[in-house]
Amino acid sequence: MNNDQALDILQRQIHVWQTQKSRLVIGIDGYSGAGKTTLLTSLAKRTKLVAVNMDDFQIEKNDRETLHKTAKDKPAVFYEKYRTDLLIELVTKFRQEEAFADYELYHPDTDMLSTKTFNLRTSLLAVEGIWLL
Repeated sequence: MNNDQALDILQRQIHVWQTQKSRLVIGIDGYSGAGKTTLLTSLAKRTKLVAVNMDDFQIEKNDRETLHKTAKDKPAVFYEKYRTDLLIELVTKFRQEEAFADYELYHPDTDMLSTKTFNLRTSLLAVEGIWLL
């Protein structure tokens, strides 16, 4: 099976799910390098959806380094470096049928946050990296 065939199957399944729910949230999960972002990007080209990448909800590098240095529970740092509260808020706004949502998202190229407006006027929200929720 090639990528296009797999995407066709996924699109058909999403359509089935959407007949049962007016607003659908799907999660894309997998190991690092497994193709989660590629799948989300490909799906976004074929389907009207709100695409969300969990990595965009990281705290800035300096804050992550401070967290690593000061944390008593080192394994927990992996989870604490993400602003999951904001992602949960975004999903909630989507489910409540709000039209738009603004968030400060992390950009690894610049190590800075910048505002992104999510257009929530669609019936599908796809989150890549959902395991954190």
